[in-house]
Amino acid sequence: MTPSSMKIMMINTFYYPKGGDTTCLFLLSQALEDRGHRIIPFSMKYPRNAPTPYHTLFPPPVDYDRSSPFARMKSLRLFLSKGIWNPDAARHLQGLLQTLKPDIAHVHHIHRHLTPSLFPVLRRAGIPIVWTLHDYELICPTGHLFRDGHPCRACLHQDIRQALAHRCMEGSFAASLLRTLEKAVHRLLKVEAMVDRFIAPSLFLLDLLREHGVDDTRIRHIPNIIPLSAIPTPYQSEGPVVAGGRLNRLKGMDLLIDAASAFERPVEILGAGPEAESLERRAREKGVRDRIRFRGWLGPNEVLRHLKRASLVVVPSRWEENHPYSVLEAMACARPVVAAAIGGIPEMIADRRTGLLVEPENIPALASAIRGLLDAPEWARSIGRAAHQSLIGRDREGIASHIQLYREVLLEKRRAVGATRGG
Repeated sequence: MTPSSMKIMMINTFYYPKGGDTTCLFLLSQALEDRGHRIIPFSMKYPRNAPTPYHTLFPPPVDYDRSSPFARMKSLRLFLSKGIWNPDAARHLQGLLQTLKPDIAHVHHIHRHLTPSLFPVLRRAGIPIVWTLHDYELICPTGHLFRDGHPCRACLHQDIRQALAHRCMEGSFAASLLRTLEKAVHRLLKVEAMVDRFIAPSLFLLDLLREHGVDDTRIRHIPNIIPLSAIPTPYQSEGPVVAGGRLNRLKGMDLLIDAASAFERPVEILGAGPEAESLERRAREKGVRDRIRFRGWLGPNEVLRHLKRASLVVVPSRWEENHPYSVLEAMACARPVVAAAIGGIPEMIADRRTGLLVEPENIPALASAIRGLLDAPEWARSIGRAAHQSLIGRDREGIASHIQLYREVLLEKRRAVGATRGG
C-alpha cells in the first residue's frame, strides 16, 4: 500500500454474485484494488461467498424460510430478532474492527440481514459511512416504489403508513406491517443521520432523495461502473433476443413473451424467480414456448456469454429501475437495447442513437421496436456500437469520483475531530 492508499470496507449482505448490488460491489472493489487501495469485505457467512481471508469474521446468515406454516413462524421470530436490528452482525463487525480498522465504510445492501445495526459501531470507531442506494429502501418500505401493478409515490414524503394501508408487501397485511415496522424503527433511531454521504447511481434517484428530504450536500450522483473492452464484441445479426433479471412482475418478462408473437427470432430469458412457472405457462398459452428458452439463474460469465451471442437485449421493466446492470452490460457488449422508458433508464439510453426506449407496458410498441431492429441489422449494429462508444471513459470517471468522495468525507472527519480536540 502507498501512503495515499485507503483501507475501504465494502459492506453487503451477500459476497457472491446475486444481483446488481453485488455486481457493483465486486467491480468497484477490483477497480479500487487495481489502484492500490485495500478492500476489506464484510458480509454474511454463506457457503457460496467468494474467497476472502476475512470470512471467519463474518456473522452467521439470516435465512428466511416460507416453505411451511412452522417455517414461516420461525422466520417471523428471526425477522423480529435480527431482521430489523441485527445484534450478531454488530458484534461481528466490532470484532473485525478490533483486528482491522478501515479508513471508510462503503455500504451497499444490508436490509433485513446485516441491517443498519452496523452504523453505531462504525460511528463509535470514527469510521465515516458512504452508502450506495441500489434501490429505494430508504424511502419506500418495499424498496420498489411499486404498488398495484404501477409506480407509486405514497411513502415518498415520510408517510410510511401508506405501505400498511395499501398492503404493499405481497398484498399481505402482516408482511406490510413488518416492513412498516422496520422502517419506523430505523427512522426512530435516525439511521439516515448516521450516514455521511449517499451515492445515487441515477439522477432519477437523486431527485427522489431530495424530495424525500435528504440535503443536497449529503448526496452524490455516481453512475454504476462497468468494465469496457476497447474493441466492441462483433455483432451477431442472427443471434437470439436476450432478456435477464429476476423473474417477478416488476421485471416485465410477461410483456416480452406477449410481444414475441410479432417476430420469429428465438428468445433467451436469463434468471430465476417466483414467476418462472407462470411465465412458462404463459409462453405455452401464447404459442411461443418453442422459441423461448428459460435459462434459469446464471453466473456473471455465463450471462456475458449469452449477451455476446445476442442480436439485441430487452429490458421491459414495469418498476422504475435505478441504474440497471442489465442495460449497462448489454451496452458494454455493443448490443442494442430495447428498454422501458422508466426510472433511470432514459438517462442511460439516447433514444434511437444508443438504444430504443418504449412506453412501459406498451406491448405493441415493444414488439415494434424489437422487430424494427431485427429487420434492420445494420441499424442495430450501429446502435450497439454507439452504445459501446457512449460508455468510453465512464468507468475511469466513476472510479475517480468514488475516490474523490472517500477523500472528501475523510477530510471532513479529520477536521471535525481536530475541532473537537481543539475545543
